[in-house]
Amino acid sequence: MPGGVSLTSYESIDTMGQLQLGRIPQFIAKSWLEFIAPAIMDRNGLSMFIAVRICYGLLLLLLAFLALRIIIVSGRKEKSKTALMGLFLFLFPCSVNLIYLMCANGYVHTLMRYAQIMIYIGAIVIIDRKGMALLKGKTAKIKNLLTGLCLVTAGSFCVQANQAYYGLHQMFLETKAYYTVLVTQIKSQEGYQEDMPVAFIGEAEDKTFPMFVQYSKFESMAGLDCMSYYQLYSNKGLLKYCCGFAPDYVSDTSSIEAMEEFKKMPSYPDYGSVDILNGMVVVKFQEK
Repeated sequence: MPGGVSLTSYESIDTMGQLQLGRIPQFIAKSWLEFIAPAIMDRNGLSMFIAVRICYGLLLLLLAFLALRIIIVSGRKEKSKTALMGLFLFLFPCSVNLIYLMCANGYVHTLMRYAQIMIYIGAIVIIDRKGMALLKGKTAKIKNLLTGLCLVTAGSFCVQANQAYYGLHQMFLETKAYYTVLVTQIKSQEGYQEDMPVAFIGEAEDKTFPMFVQYSKFESMAGLDCMSYYQLYSNKGLLKYCCGFAPDYVSDTSSIEAMEEFKKMPSYPDYGSVDILNGMVVVKFQEK
């Protein structure tokens, strides 16, 4: 990289775009699978609703019909053009799902699959530009069908987006309230001083934290486990930006974990799980 700066290895970002020729057949198969799959099951939240799956399935059938008509009509004139058009149609799913080649070693989530909209745009452009030649007298009916599919899909996405944003906002409020209580407990410890470092040890595990099963359906779209939002690795960032609490954190907690006082502490949120040991505020979560 210019300047000696390298990309982080998080989610294989540092290898994104590195073409591996041996994996191209696998990529083509994956692209076609992801091209068809949304008509059958939810893929990254793109076809969460049954109505969207039905519309997408009908759209694929319409595209297949249009592709066949293109090959038939162009085949009457130039065979070379027909072969080139057939190759283009074969590679169309690969272009839509190019992210699976660019990110062969990482996790692909919803935000990385916006090119999926080109399937709808492709059908619209073909009918708008070549509808009369391909469909003859059926152009108006096919246009009405495609309009209906797009309207139902767009309407479903609007409902889905509102549900997802509401669910994520609700989980954020719950998590913020949870850690606000924790900050209150920390500052309420006898002898607490603002310059004391804080040690979080273990992983948050609280049976009293509400779990709403209806949020779980957004997991594939949000890219996180919505059922355990309060266990996110970014809890310190939440404490800083949303709870107004940014102490110095103890990075090496091995010496604390070796203390007898720490071993006798219960796990959070039980009474006594927050304490001051050797001038440090210790919060003992569940052992990892």
